[in-house]
Amino acid sequence: YWLYTFKVSDRSDFMNFMKERNIVVSQVHMRNDGHTVFKDCRANLPGVTAFAAHQVSIPVGWWLSEEEREHIAKSVEAFAAR
Repeated sequence: YWLYTFKVSDRSDFMNFMKERNIVVSQVHMRNDGHTVFKDCRANLPGVTAFAAHQVSIPVGWWLSEEEREHIAKSVEAFAAR
């Protein structure tokens, strides 16, 4: 395991919040039909569109210390409690 992906209500706000706490987060995954090779397969998939607009990933990998994992978890909790 190296990241954990979940949905947030406002991805930009969450990403800025985490950046202020020196935590790198990103939108690691994009829709397959966003790649040009799949352009002919694009379909109206409202659930996928909604998830894609709100998903973000936080690091959870082996390289993180216990203190860093705790900092990330507490920062996610602080964002959710706002």
